[in-house]
Amino acid sequence: MNSVFWIRTAKSNLFNEATRNQSHIFRLFEADQIDKIFSTSAKEIVSLVVFEAISRFPISELNILREIVRKFPKAMILVILASQVKNQGVLFLDAGADRYLCNESSVRLITAMINSLMNRIAGPSVNSIDYKSLRLEERSQTIFHKDARVHLTHQETLLLGLMLKSRTKYLSSIEIAKSLTLLTNYPAKPELVRLYVHRVNRKIETINFVIKNKRNFGYKLELLNPAPAIKTNLSGFHALSIQWHGIYRSNLLQSPRNKFQ
Repeated sequence: MNSVFWIRTAKSNLFNEATRNQSHIFRLFEADQIDKIFSTSAKEIVSLVVFEAISRFPISELNILREIVRKFPKAMILVILASQVKNQGVLFLDAGADRYLCNESSVRLITAMINSLMNRIAGPSVNSIDYKSLRLEERSQTIFHKDARVHLTHQETLLLGLMLKSRTKYLSSIEIAKSLTLLTNYPAKPELVRLYVHRVNRKIETINFVIKNKRNFGYKLELLNPAPAIKTNLSGFHALSIQWHGIYRSNLLQSPRNKFQ
């Protein structure tokens, strides 16, 4: 999965607010960790770099931006500027940024800009996962199965999407918790995975799917097989009932009055 690198020159709460309910994988770095940023990027595909340049001295930040452009030539770059230097946004565009916003912009606007850029990077394809007769549309957080439609929460969508993408293998509680932590940027505890799975199962069992937990293996998405029908030998039962009916009509079960006449 593609990553979003968030690089900032000073600490702020903007990162936590803008990435709280995002499904993308975010990595947070401080600008003075430039060597660590470049070494980490060698292991990942970086699609978008959010550069939070909020100091009042844009000259040094322009130099950092040029280094980012040189290191990530294929990534789109969104610059978030301090309100005091927002009129110098053209300088950052000339240095290689694709978009810029002011840090006084609403979190909703910043989040929408990030999603817009990521959608453009991903192309026009529909963000959905298909498995047998089930389709999960992650953007609308909805499951489609034949004529049924099931709505999920954001976390339920992430968990089911993870299980669909890994449907050929088992995932342990620790693996699921780590993946959810990367997707939400919020620590998920392995001991709570069972609760998360239970919530998803309550919804997908209605469309004949279930996330099963196999001891010593982990969790895996499977088709919920219907209970086998119990076969009964109706012909034998019918013969037995006829036999008892005959005994009832015989002299052995006649009333005492008729028996001693």
